[in-house]
Amino acid sequence: MKFFYYLVAMLFGAAGLFIAIVYAASELGGEVVTLIKPIADGETRSVRVWIVDRGDQSWIEHGSSGDFWLEKVSRQAELKLIREGRVASYTAVIDAPAHDLYHQLRARKYTVADRVIQTLTGRSDECTSLPVRLMPIH
Repeated sequence: MKFFYYLVAMLFGAAGLFIAIVYAASELGGEVVTLIKPIADGETRSVRVWIVDRGDQSWIEHGSSGDFWLEKVSRQAELKLIREGRVASYTAVIDAPAHDLYHQLRARKYTVADRVIQTLTGRSDECTSLPVRLMPIH
């Protein structure tokens, strides 16, 4: 019976360690912004995401085809992010062709943290998330 308790403790410990490493890499690996995304009941939910930039355009990636908030972006293109402590509005466009570009920019910006996330959660060529291109609304 003692062996069973050790096994359960090891499994919970390993799961806890995995979650802690992913969280630390995500939150401490570089710039993290807060996406204010619409949810099905008409409310919004805040979620922390990485952001990459090239010129005056930025990309985030959070969710896959069929997700409510991404379908809403296709109909109503304005999104809000909290970046550097300020709320900013963006015109958002789902940009599936930019998937590889997003991952290249992300790898360059987040370096070690990106490699940790890729190692623990899967390679970018297996990724089904859709990048969203953001253009600031001035």
